[in-house]
Amino acid sequence: MGAKLLEIKNFSLSIYANDGMVSILKGVNLSIEKGESVAISGPSGSGKSMLALSISGLLPRYLNISRQGEISLYDHEHHSIDLICMKHSNWENIRGTKIAMIFQDAMSAFNPLQTCGDQIAEVLRFKLRIKRSEARSQTLSLMKDLGLNPNDALFQSYPHQLSGGQLQRMMIAMALIGKPELIIADEPASNLDEQNKAELIDLLKKMHQESGAALIYITHDQDEAAKVADRLLVLNDGQLEQLPSSQIISMPDNKLLQNGPSADVNMISDSENENFLPLMSISNVSKQFARKSFWGKTKAVTPVLNRVNLQIFIGETIGLLGPSGSGKSTLGRLILNLENPDSGEIFYKNSNLSELTGTQLKELRKKIQVVYQNPYNTLNPRMTVLSIVREPLAVHGLLQNRAERNKRAAELLLLCGISKEKHKHYTYQLSGGQRQRVAIARAMILEPAFVVLDECVSSLDGFTRDNILELLNDFKTRTQVSYLFIAHDKHLVERFADRIFVLQDGKLLPHLGQEIPIH
Repeated sequence: MGAKLLEIKNFSLSIYANDGMVSILKGVNLSIEKGESVAISGPSGSGKSMLALSISGLLPRYLNISRQGEISLYDHEHHSIDLICMKHSNWENIRGTKIAMIFQDAMSAFNPLQTCGDQIAEVLRFKLRIKRSEARSQTLSLMKDLGLNPNDALFQSYPHQLSGGQLQRMMIAMALIGKPELIIADEPASNLDEQNKAELIDLLKKMHQESGAALIYITHDQDEAAKVADRLLVLNDGQLEQLPSSQIISMPDNKLLQNGPSADVNMISDSENENFLPLMSISNVSKQFARKSFWGKTKAVTPVLNRVNLQIFIGETIGLLGPSGSGKSTLGRLILNLENPDSGEIFYKNSNLSELTGTQLKELRKKIQVVYQNPYNTLNPRMTVLSIVREPLAVHGLLQNRAERNKRAAELLLLCGISKEKHKHYTYQLSGGQRQRVAIARAMILEPAFVVLDECVSSLDGFTRDNILELLNDFKTRTQVSYLFIAHDKHLVERFADRIFVLQDGKLLPHLGQEIPIH
């Protein structure tokens, strides 16, 4: 038996909502030894992240929370530290050096106004009182160990200038730099393509073994959990249970999606639709990003898209594959007219998006919508579910009054699987899958003709993911809406899309079933 590091005894957590108390965790018991790796699996909404936030003292202060039980951290002399009753000021001595978190969404975890290298180094500078030059040197050394190029350009990059894979490795560096005794990784690989996911899992296993820190790995993928941890635990309905590896069962694919587009449909050519006007036309579009100094001088230029051509027709789903950092989301942002191409044109029917202004642009917003990867960042936490979905109707002056808008929003929420009692809830009271359903309802309330689905199911467990895709298929059948389905999961895209393309070296190529190259 090794030395005990963390002990959770009969821990329960409930949140007080408008309609009463919601129980999240129920009598959780867990003991972790130093150097041990434990995986916690479970479906969306099972309480995995709330348990992680409880251990790390990061539960949101705006929540009205009730907690019972004990969470204790043991020091080198086997003295216990009560993490539940700890004062906020004392947590500064724990986080980063005793307990560190690797979050699911690295972009949200970094300060967008500060370079990534400085954010990693500040753990050494301000908590361990190491000089700036030595902190920089240690950070660069750790970046190298994590497979990152230890140069000034990467150290001085801002979060938005890095790919998803690079940023997640930077997140790991920020967690490891203070040599913590316990690392909590909350769905760290769910937003990455398969190659980067495999590399990240191998990297975490290697870092865990070399550092000697204990690891709590949270995921909704039991197969992934088995690759990382010594023990596998499952959270279901707020209760934690030990699961032997022999009982790991992968969630079967949804039958509706198994009977989705056939191979013949996937190979439809543009010429077969020549009698129809394309809904979206992308012609010779190129885009590059420049990294500039504080004084505005260009320091480096990164080409992203190179003469991309694509036509999308009414009622069609286009799948877009490619590794992290290949430019998939950039193409989506150009179609949404959130950024302008450096060259080339994008048309919605006969309208050139770059030429639209004022009323024309507002009218376009009704026709083209988006569902993003992370509903945590795209839904206003101060608005109720009903008001979030109702808001687009008010912005565009649709329907006669608030009562009619409420009725329409409530009907659509029910259609999306959000029960009536949750319409007055705030988004923090919903699970990840429920939040994504709210995001879909908000996008569909305006009855758009085209929707960009940017990794909209990548962070969900298999069962919830397939339910969301079934919902999107239902909308497509009823309204003939067209989708650009951006994802990194090749098998998922093959089941959902009518035609599939791959972004490779900035160019858009038809997907013919080959492996996606990773650079």
